[in-house]
This record gives sequence, structure tokens and C-alpha cells, in this order.
Amino acid sequence: MAPRRRQTSPPQAAKLNGDAVNDSGRLDILIEDYSQGRDDQRTWNVVLASLIAVAFTLVGLLAAAVTQTCKFDASKSCTYVPDYLVGGAPLLPLTLLAYTQMLGVLATFRSFYLRAIEKEIQRYAGMPLQAISGVKPASYIEIETEVVSLRRGRFSYRVTNFIIVAAIVTIFGGFSVYIGVHMDPITQIVMTLIYVPVVLVLVTENYSAGPGGRSMFTEMVRRHQEHQNVDSYGPMIDTTQPRENERSLLPYLLMPRADEWVKWLIAPGAFIVTAWAIGAFRNWPQFILVWLILEYLIYEARYQWNDIRGLHEDTDHPQSSARRRLPGGRHARRNILASGLVGVLRLVLALCIAAIAHLLAPVTLLIGLVFGVAIAYEALRAAPVGTRLSLRPTLRSAAIWVTVGLGYAIRAGTGIWFGGFHLPGLAATSGVLYFFAFGIMFVLLTWVLEAASYCSTDGKDSLFPTPGLTVKPHIAILLGWTGWKVVDGTGSLPGTAQPVLKDKRGKPYAPWNVALLLGAGLGAVVGADFARSGPAPSAYGSVIIISLFGAILIMVFSSFAMRLAVIAAVTASLVGITFAAVHSSRAIIAAIPWVAIAVDYAFFRDSSYQNVIEFGQNLFQAFRAAVYTLGLLALRLVVGRQTWQSVGFRPRAKHHG
Repeated sequence: MAPRRRQTSPPQAAKLNGDAVNDSGRLDILIEDYSQGRDDQRTWNVVLASLIAVAFTLVGLLAAAVTQTCKFDASKSCTYVPDYLVGGAPLLPLTLLAYTQMLGVLATFRSFYLRAIEKEIQRYAGMPLQAISGVKPASYIEIETEVVSLRRGRFSYRVTNFIIVAAIVTIFGGFSVYIGVHMDPITQIVMTLIYVPVVLVLVTENYSAGPGGRSMFTEMVRRHQEHQNVDSYGPMIDTTQPRENERSLLPYLLMPRADEWVKWLIAPGAFIVTAWAIGAFRNWPQFILVWLILEYLIYEARYQWNDIRGLHEDTDHPQSSARRRLPGGRHARRNILASGLVGVLRLVLALCIAAIAHLLAPVTLLIGLVFGVAIAYEALRAAPVGTRLSLRPTLRSAAIWVTVGLGYAIRAGTGIWFGGFHLPGLAATSGVLYFFAFGIMFVLLTWVLEAASYCSTDGKDSLFPTPGLTVKPHIAILLGWTGWKVVDGTGSLPGTAQPVLKDKRGKPYAPWNVALLLGAGLGAVVGADFARSGPAPSAYGSVIIISLFGAILIMVFSSFAMRLAVIAAVTASLVGITFAAVHSSRAIIAAIPWVAIAVDYAFFRDSSYQNVIEFGQNLFQAFRAAVYTLGLLALRLVVGRQTWQSVGFRPRAKHHG
């Protein structure tokens, strides 16, 4: 055993530093805290080595056991094991790796904390060490960091660390892939859906605990200070700054655009109506898989790219906290890199699942279509903008408006194709064009309300834009068609809560009105074609006229109730005319495109931007309240009125007399 150093007593050490003469009690606490931390660090090194050894051994044993099953060994002596059990074998080493990662996060925290304690102890230490010039006592962790830090440590050490991590990933990943390729397609898909997200979480945590360790430690200290209501960690944290009200990174990576859930309904709606019209739902398993790949993997990756490019605009948006886009702030660089990596992994995962399910051709086509449109959109948005607000329409803005409708056409085309109608047939073509017009109308109505959110208003006839609107000329231009005056100044009311399209009709040739008329006409063709299975050309005339007339009426009327009455009347007319020809419940299909576009238009005309962004939350709260109310009613029926009142579900009535 190495001889113990003769420790300087706390009072003697305190005398070495004039400002700490009477602070020996504090020094005792610091030394004890530091000693406990160093003991934990030594224990962690032993545990880490043991866990890695156990994980490697476990992979080897599992590999030996798995290869004896009938999926890997065709001999008569093989052991039959269900695929789901074999597919779950990698969970055992994965659990050990996850626990190791948890300990690694704690080790990162311990390192930063011990370095802070060393700084405190050095105040009492006085002179540097005589054997090492310029190095104060209690500097071990700081010097060690110069070697082991993944951000600024020795290059060879970082390479060695990378080799170890790469070996772990290769061994575990190779073992999992080796098992996966021998499983049935369903088990392969389930394994992909389970293991890939878990690995992504571990990779994110590994980065946070390694190169991003300081940022993570700083954030946790800030949280600790908020919870403890203290302000004492020195210059590392500026607690005078307000906490940013933004979405955290992990929920964003799991679902980048949770508020876009309405768009998830387009492809299933198109599929159901198409399959209903044909009378066969035979392609529903393939459609569901492609739909999930399209929405959760392809489109969410596309949204991540959009959020990365628009990070500055989203941060400065007046409703940035409600929009819940990619978080920026102090960790913007880390968040951008993480989001970009996850976006690429989403596309890789989409191709892997498609290859396993023999759907590689349609999924590859969808990736090309979605990102082809995305490249065009981002190129149009990247053009330089002026420094002054202009409401004059431009060709570039019109091109952006047209481009945004293509995404809706892609979604609808997917549902129509798997439903049974193929391009270039009239039914499929008119359906895709209908959703193209629908998408343009939907986005433009959203954008004109968003443009108003950049303004203040007097609540009468004037909007007063803020400088932030100049960076989005493609939405600012839309205000010129609302009927409101856009002038310099400041209003007393926020434009976010102002339904700018509710009381003012605006210009009849506003682009959203043009899209409505186009969509209503195409919707009539789609409904008639789907409901009647290729009717004569004369059958389209009456339904087109009725739909266009109804569209003009809901444009003219300012009352929401009157718009609903028009929607109901046109719906009844379309169903009635079609039923007289087909004598079938398929006559309902004739009115579905009209109802979708008309109700959407009426909703936006009666809403503010705040209503739009809070629609999903309000709908969920209304649903929860309805479920709660129905549950109470059902409970009352079960327990009876007297028990209901006696146990206090409802106060008993007072009896007088």
C-alpha cells in the first residue's frame, strides 16, 4: 500500500489564503464531498468494465443459442423457438448497454461537479505543487479532462474511445441484423420499430453525455436552481435571464410536427372513399404500412429539414412557443445536428422497412416526390427578400402557393392508388387535382391568418405590421386581399386573436377563393365519378353547377350559420341527384369532397390564427370532457340515483318543510 500523504489540517490550509482564515468548516465539507466523488469515480470504472464484459459475453452466448434454433439450423436436432422470442433476444444486451449509458451520464455530471469542487479547494491550497510547477493541489480531475475529454482531449484517446463505441455498435448491431434477416416479415418490422428508436435514444444520450456534456450539466444546474429557488452557482448560469418557453429536443425528434395531425387523415380518407367506390378493401395492409412510412418517416423528415432551414424565422415568430418547432436557444447547434441525423435515419429506416415488406418501389417514389417538392419549395423560399414590406403579388410568391398544394396531391394520390384507381384515369386524376386545389386553399387560409399574427390591429379595419413580417413576403402579400388596410403604426389589439376573414368578405378573386372554386368544381367531378363508376359526361354538369354555386354563396355570406346552411343544402342536393341515378349508399360519396373543402373554408373564415394553432388542443380537451361526462352518466346508471347522491358524486337536494 502506498504511504499516506501527511494532510494539512484545515486551519493550517486556511491560513495559506487570507480570505479564508475562518472558513475551515467549509473546507472540511469540500474535502469530504470531493473524496466521496473520487470514490464513486473509481467504482464507476470497475462497474463499466464489468458491464461491457458481461454484455459481450451475453451476446456471444445468445448467438450460440440462437444459431441452434430451426431458423438458423435446418438439421433435425434443431430447437424450435417462436420468431418473436428469437427477435427479442437482443433486448438483453441492449438493456445492459442502456444501463451503462445511464451510469455514463452520471459520470459526466460527477466530472463537472468535482472540477467545481477542485476550484473551491484550490482557494485554500495557496502555493502550487513543488514537484509540478504551476499546478495547484486538487487539480487531478482538471488535468485528467485534458486527456479524456471527447471535445478537447488527446486525439489518440478520442480515437480509442471511438473504436470501443464502434465495436459495441458493430457487435450489437450485427447480432440484431443477423437475427432480423432470418425472421418473418412481421417480426422484422416489429424489431425495426422497437430497436431503431431505442438505439436513436441511446445515441442521443451518448452525445449529450460526451461532446455535449457541458451543455447538459449547465441545463441541469439551471433546473436545480429553479427548483431550489437559489442563485448561487457563480458565473456559469445567468439566472436573471427568463427561461425560454420552447419545446425540448427529444419530444420534437419523436414527433416534429404534432400539430400537423390533420394531414394524416388525407391518405386514409382517399383510400377509404376509393375502396368504397370500387367495393374492395383488399390492399389495406400494404396501404397502412405505406401510410405510416409516408407520414411518420418521410414527411416528418421533410418537416425537420424545413425547421432547420427556418430556425431563425421560427424563433422570432410571435407564436413560436405555440407552434412548437425545432428548439433553438443555447443548444441550437446541437439541436440542428441531432435533428438532421434523425431525419436521415428516418429515410434510411423507411427504405429498410420498404425493402423488408417488398414495397421498395412505391416508397422510393414517395421519397423522390416529397423531397423533389421540398427542394423546389426551399429554393423558392431561399430567394433574397427586401427590407420593406410589399403587398404587391410576385411570380415567386405565386410559385410558392402552387408548390404547397403538391404535398396534398401526393398524400391523396397514395390513398387513391392503393384504393384501386390508377393514373391517368379520370377518377384518379380528378381526385389528385382536387386535393391539389384543396391543399392550396388550406395553406393560403392558414398563411393569411398567420400574416395577421405578425400585426397589431385596431379591431375595426386596420392592421399594423411588425418588422418580422418582411421576411415572409409570400404570406404578407395575402393581407392585401383581406379587405383590411395595412398601414404603419401600432394597434391596441394583437392580430393573433383577430379573425381577419370573419366579417370582411375580402376580394372575390383572392387566391384562396380561386382555389375554393377550383376545388369545388373538381370535387363535383370526383364525387360523381367515384359514386357512379364512370358516368356519362352529361352527369357532371348539374353537380358542378350546384357545387360552384354553393362555393360562391359561402364566399359571400359572413355568418358562420349561413355558411353551414349552404353546406347542408348543397350536400343534400348532391346526394339526392346521385341517389336517383345509382340507388345505392354510394350516393353519399358524391358529397364527401364538397363537405371537406366547404367545411374547411368555413372554419378558417370564422377563425383567428390563435384558434387554428389551438384547434387540436381544444378538440382534445372537448373529447376528454365528453368522455368524462359520458363516463359519469354511465356510472350513475350502474350505481343508481340514491347511491350516486349518498356517496357524494352529486350533492343531495335540500328538503324543506
